Amino acid sequence: MTTTYADVATEQLAATDTTLFTLPGTADSGHLIYATVANVSTVAVDITVNAVKTGDTAATTNIYLEAQTIPSGRSVVLSQLLNVVLKPGDFISAKASAAASLNFKMGIKEISS
Repeated sequence: MTTTYADVATEQLAATDTTLFTLPGTADSGHLIYATVANVSTVAVDITVNAVKTGDTAATTNIYLEAQTIPSGRSVVLSQLLNVVLKPGDFISAKASAAASLNFKMGIKEISS
């Protein structure tokens, strides 16, 4: 069994659903081990995160974190995302209520046999 770690950082998250990470087919599973977001703007901004099964698209049916408000100038740990499990082809997408306002970072532990 092999374990690798993916460090995913997105500066200035878009205001439209954007795929941030897709678990590769070479992995058996992926486990989110941390997720943080920093609001670099002067106003509060919402973040929405989807955990999407392979073959599906980001939609209201797979929102995992819905419109959490991040105060201006603050960093927040997104504990709701911890331990989300992905299978090959599953992906994480996110969007901000205002473009270029949020910096998003997550760590994923990939397990392969």
